[in-house]
Amino acid sequence: MRTEIITIEGKDYMLRFDINTLCLMESKGIDPMELMGNIEQNSLTKMRQLFYFGLLKFHKKGMTEEKAGDLIAAFVEDENEDNTYELLFKKILKALFYGMGVKEKQIDEMFNQTHVDAEEGK
Repeated sequence: MRTEIITIEGKDYMLRFDINTLCLMESKGIDPMELMGNIEQNSLTKMRQLFYFGLLKFHKKGMTEEKAGDLIAAFVEDENEDNTYELLFKKILKALFYGMGVKEKQIDEMFNQTHVDAEEGK
């Protein structure tokens, strides 16, 4: 299963949504299938929740949603101008889609279509 790696303050964090993580999300009221159909309706709360769940596979010890939020803040406050909420959310969604068996080409098509739709809505 593929993962997404995000570097925050010099440390690599791996995001992975395996079947156990997806089931845990469902048990907490977060429907991964619904998220796939609504990728353009992102929110900071959703991003933090997804980031938290994605981190659990490899970074469970001491991880909380608040800690995940602190990591998000550190990511976007970094000197690297590319580190934006948009980039992070895209990486989180990509890891989620990998976990649900979506292939790279399909993921790229989804993101490209969402970008086109957003441009047309302006």
